[in-house]
Amino acid sequence: MPLNRKKVLLIECDKNFADEIKKDIAPIFEIFWATDIGKAKEVLDVESIDYMLYKIEEPMDAKFIDEVHAVKPNVKFIILVRNQFHKYLEVFTQRPFLKNFVSCMPEITGQDIGIVLKKLYSEDIFGFKYYFNEDSEKISVKVSDSHEKSSYIDTCMMFLEGCNLSSTLKARLGNILEELMMNMLWDAPHDEEGNPINNNKSRQEHIVLAPDQAGEVVVTYNESYVGFSASDPFGAIKLEKILAYLTKCFYGEEQIGSENSKGAGLGLYMIYKISNNFTINVEKGKKTEFLLLFRNKHSKKIGGAEKSFHYYEVSQ
Repeated sequence: MPLNRKKVLLIECDKNFADEIKKDIAPIFEIFWATDIGKAKEVLDVESIDYMLYKIEEPMDAKFIDEVHAVKPNVKFIILVRNQFHKYLEVFTQRPFLKNFVSCMPEITGQDIGIVLKKLYSEDIFGFKYYFNEDSEKISVKVSDSHEKSSYIDTCMMFLEGCNLSSTLKARLGNILEELMMNMLWDAPHDEEGNPINNNKSRQEHIVLAPDQAGEVVVTYNESYVGFSASDPFGAIKLEKILAYLTKCFYGEEQIGSENSKGAGLGLYMIYKISNNFTINVEKGKKTEFLLLFRNKHSKKIGGAEKSFHYYEVSQ
């Protein structure tokens, strides 16, 4: 048992749910269970809580989140809900300390929550190790030349021929790869002062990245999911920018199809809409990774309704 065992407070009235969570994460974390906010406050008065799993009912009690953050700013929240992340964009935009959201209909699994807690605990955030077995097949493609973009995409999609994909999902995944590679070539590159290098250039202009600027796409799959990892060596993306893009696309006056809805804004919106897990991992100034999961078999139980959103940062 780890000596520095972290303390987790779960706010949830369903004992069966609480028991499942405890079973999956107890070996690493000490779990406290509160059936409501009142009992949660009693725990917070006597325990030094590191992580709070807040399973909310409608409407979200953001006042409670603010109260906790005001007196215990180091507590990391994981919001659990049976709804989709974009319904809560305003709540997250106003509270940049909120970075993890787990949604699943009809049920949230302890395994999903265990991954979030392990990543927050270890800060070992990059790659597929938490999501796929080590022996899962995968392919890696370096992205550095805009004229080779179609070839990069074809290589990834040919690899996925061995995966059980519907024709609709296959077409959508091709579009996602297009957006990820456009981001690597035009949006991600920044100079040492943090200024964009290619962002203002035409999408028709030939872009060639230096070897130390190249991005990388990794594709893997198992019987349930297709996984995309798209990384760049700049670590320049910020959570507030992502939330602003999504807010504009969902709720802005100039939404999809407007002259300004191009590049990363529209691309992030499409990625969010299609993916079941939309995760951004960042080490500032060194690496950004988009890690995306897409369910490749839609069972009647799940129905492809999972919609998790996560933003992880390595501490500076």
